[in-house]
Amino acid sequence: MLEGDSNLARREFANASAAAPDQPEIVVAYIDALVETRKRETAVSIALRARKRWPGRADVALVAGRALRRQRRYAEATVHLEKAIAIDPDLEAAAHELALALIAMEKPDRADRVLRAAVAGIASSSALRLRLARLRDDRGDYRADVPIASAILVLRPSYT
Repeated sequence: MLEGDSNLARREFANASAAAPDQPEIVVAYIDALVETRKRETAVSIALRARKRWPGRADVALVAGRALRRQRRYAEATVHLEKAIAIDPDLEAAAHELALALIAMEKPDRADRVLRAAVAGIASSSALRLRLARLRDDRGDYRADVPIASAILVLRPSYT
């Protein structure tokens, strides 16, 4: 995103999206900018249209799920986020967003399974391991935290 002025960034992405409506990467950036500037209803509307236009794109499914999650439309968000993961299992952000939606829906066991699967597939992700450790910590599962925390420290020694 353009540094400093997120509203300016949103306007620039809107202009770019209007100039090149057949470019999904630009539309995705525009939707993200809308979400970040709290224009979330517009973001959801555009994201759902983009999902119909580009159903096989993981980035479009991710941004639709993210926009819906930010609108607290968790059940709908999970559909799009699960699709993003089905298209691209290595899409770390989709697993993270899906886990957040499931936690908000009070489905921590399912969030745990999503995170464990993502960590197994994306071994270098300290962010997913950290989210998993926090989830387990919130549930009082401290013994499960130790191997996760150890792996995080191996991946990110700067956390010490």
